[in-house]
Amino acid sequence: MDFEQLKAQLLPSSKDAKLNLGQLFNSAQYAGLDAKDIHGMAMACAYALKNKDIASAISSHQDFSLDAVHLAASQSAASIMAMNNVYYRSVHLMSAIDLKKTPAGLRMNQMAQHGIDQNRFELYATAVSALNGCGMCLDAHAKVLSMASVSASAIQMALKVAAIIASVDCALAISAMEINGHE
Repeated sequence: MDFEQLKAQLLPSSKDAKLNLGQLFNSAQYAGLDAKDIHGMAMACAYALKNKDIASAISSHQDFSLDAVHLAASQSAASIMAMNNVYYRSVHLMSAIDLKKTPAGLRMNQMAQHGIDQNRFELYATAVSALNGCGMCLDAHAKVLSMASVSASAIQMALKVAAIIASVDCALAISAMEINGHE
């Protein structure tokens, strides 16, 4: 599915999802980031949601700028954050025992061996963590990004990308239910 086909599938009830998706790749909205940042975050979110249609549509966009290394890094961000978000969100929620002081014991090589700029990867991971609702991971990535002098507006953009992709994912599911008569 290409980008325009994806937008065409969204029902009028999902007008905001469609409008926000259309603006997502407008460089004036990038908050000091470049296209690789936006496309990488969007692809990481599509992979995290396991939505082939969204991933295909984003990669078909006329301004798509990810090379194989950045695309693989967006896949790595989705994969490693799937694990980390479950673990650290659970640690955060389990107040009966203090697991925060205990090492996770999980392999996390992808956090450092992704082949792209570390701040860019942190933005990808931030977007996925927003989707997955992991406060501990969001705090950790925001701290790393802030210490690297990445602006609050750039961090906010990661949250906006996640929100828009989540909205489109939901809107596509609504469209599928409407098309199949399962309102």
